[in-house]
Amino acid sequence: MAQIPLGPGVRVLPEAPQNRVITPDPNNLNRGGQQLAGTVQNAALSFLDQKKKEDQELSKVKVSNALLDYESQLDTGVNELSGKLKALEVQPDQGESSYQQFISKLDPVKVEGLDASDQEHLNLAVRKMQANKLQQIQGSVLEARTGVAKSELRSRFDLLENAAARPDADLGQILNRARADGVQTVGRSAYGIDGWDKEVRTFEQSAYSANALARIHSAGNNPEQLQQIQRDLSNWDDGPYSSLTLKNRESLIKTLNPLLDRSIGVSVGAQAVEQAKSGSGSVFAAMLQAESDGRQVDASGAPLTSNRGAVGIAQVMPSTGPEAAQAAGLPWDEKRFKTDADYNRSLGEAYYGKLRQTFDGSDALAVAAYNAGPGMVNDWINGTNTTGKNESKLKLGDPRKGEISEADFIKGIPFKETKDYTQKVLSSVQQEAEPTFGQIAKGIDARSDLTPDQKRIAIADARDRFSWQQDQQKQEHIQNQGQAWDFMLKGNKWQDLDPDLWAKLPAKDRKQLMAYKRNQQTDPEVYTHARDLIAQGNEVNLLDMRDKLSNEDFTRLTDLQIKRLTGGPAATASISTSTALFNDALRNAGMPSSPKPGSAVAKQVATARRYVDDQIRGLEAQQNKKATHEQVQQIVDHAFIEGTVEGSGLFGFFTNKQRAFERKPGDNVRVTDIKQIPADEHEQITAALKRHGRTASDAEILNLFNEANQ
Repeated sequence: MAQIPLGPGVRVLPEAPQNRVITPDPNNLNRGGQQLAGTVQNAALSFLDQKKKEDQELSKVKVSNALLDYESQLDTGVNELSGKLKALEVQPDQGESSYQQFISKLDPVKVEGLDASDQEHLNLAVRKMQANKLQQIQGSVLEARTGVAKSELRSRFDLLENAAARPDADLGQILNRARADGVQTVGRSAYGIDGWDKEVRTFEQSAYSANALARIHSAGNNPEQLQQIQRDLSNWDDGPYSSLTLKNRESLIKTLNPLLDRSIGVSVGAQAVEQAKSGSGSVFAAMLQAESDGRQVDASGAPLTSNRGAVGIAQVMPSTGPEAAQAAGLPWDEKRFKTDADYNRSLGEAYYGKLRQTFDGSDALAVAAYNAGPGMVNDWINGTNTTGKNESKLKLGDPRKGEISEADFIKGIPFKETKDYTQKVLSSVQQEAEPTFGQIAKGIDARSDLTPDQKRIAIADARDRFSWQQDQQKQEHIQNQGQAWDFMLKGNKWQDLDPDLWAKLPAKDRKQLMAYKRNQQTDPEVYTHARDLIAQGNEVNLLDMRDKLSNEDFTRLTDLQIKRLTGGPAATASISTSTALFNDALRNAGMPSSPKPGSAVAKQVATARRYVDDQIRGLEAQQNKKATHEQVQQIVDHAFIEGTVEGSGLFGFFTNKQRAFERKPGDNVRVTDIKQIPADEHEQITAALKRHGRTASDAEILNLFNEANQ
């Protein structure tokens, strides 16, 4: 078996016989020892190098961790400071100093076991990290400064926009302030050149819109102001809003148009009702006929022009045109003045309205002034010669002060043309009936200068105004009527009534007052008609029939009216019942329940009804409670069968023969044969007798029939 060598210099010899001695080589042994010592030394050095390397790597980890921890602290502090800068809790000019204060409060970054060189490298890394975070803070400061600048610029724009949002704002000055040099510098720095220009343009649009809206709201219901705003918004060339974008312009017009339509509509509606009430609309229509026969152009197609130079359908003088256009709330347009009939008419109508205001609503003075001029009319009123055309200083006096009547004033006008013109116009108007609302609405609808919406609003407004005025006139009439009758019923004469009150009363009321007699007897037909209307819940002006009622019956009907108003249908139920039963009796008798008013039959029926009313009222007063249906029926039957109503004939209601109330004194007609009584009347009398519990014998029927016909 072979042997393992033990080291250098040991040779393996061939297998020798046992007990053979091996002699080592000294040189080889020496070299082996040296090699072994080197190997051990190398192993020891390798271990030391590995340890040193591991220590170095561990130091790096420690340094990295320390830097990560420091960076985390920096991030936290920097983020917090950036947030405060953004929220302006820290002012931008304090940003860097606040950062340095934060840095100073942090613990130094140290790692145990580092030599001076490594520590310096660590400190260098920390300073580099601090510098990077400082750049971040500087960015936040810049952002904060930009935010402050933008905020200040927005505040400036808000202030300027508020200034623009006044109807009388100077837009030019306001826009110049938005582009001032210093503002431009700050704005371009904050937004950039392009961004700043965009901001300014946006502001300008807001300022234009704010000013236009302020003017719209300030105009209220003034159509002239709203129309001017509409013209400004439609002017793309040199108007105050020429720089407005199409979108903003359309938005403002969309806001304006409904207000303008309503304003014009309300104005037109009010004007139409006022003209109808005062007659000025009819007056102006008559003036157009007198002036131009309703024509704008002559037979050749040229503008119709008078010898004095007046133009068009309304014959307006060119020198008066601008003034008339202003009164109409329209721009002066000489071309339209000559060619557009509606435009010319609007100017003439507005000018005439202005003259009516000047002369306190006097149509006579205004019409004369339209023809001769207001200065001329004032000369005739005052006896002056301000026009140079009243050299004689003719003084007619002022109709408005009662110095002269309007008719005499017109007769005294020295200019034949003006006198004839004024008389022609006013006489034409006086022949026309008072206009109805339908006529007013038709007049508005016929206008070609209004949009459909404006017409709709105008007609609705006119309806409300017309109804309100009708109610007011009605209340005023009732009040005047009541005052007049109160005066008369105190024993006074109509001649002593207050002249102003007398002038306010219509002809019908005056006639009634003049015909009134102190011991006035009631017209039964008027009484029963009023009673039926009241019982049905209708509104009745009893003063309209005051001259047909006695004082007692007027008071009675007034009480009944109050009773019906406060108690409703139940308060007049007995009257309704008696009326129904009475009408049934009339129909059974072959008589009309509603005879022709004013006829003899109507008066007879009214007298019978009045009798029934009085009987029911007496019964209710006696028993202190309402009459029952059966009681009312008995009263009606009694009236017809017993012939209680004097002069009514009653039983004659049941025959075609001559009735008792139609007989002359001395007539005597007596039926002795039961067969002579008509079958239908025989049946009706029998039924009536049975209702009263009486025997319907032939003798009883003949007796009642003859009694009723005597």
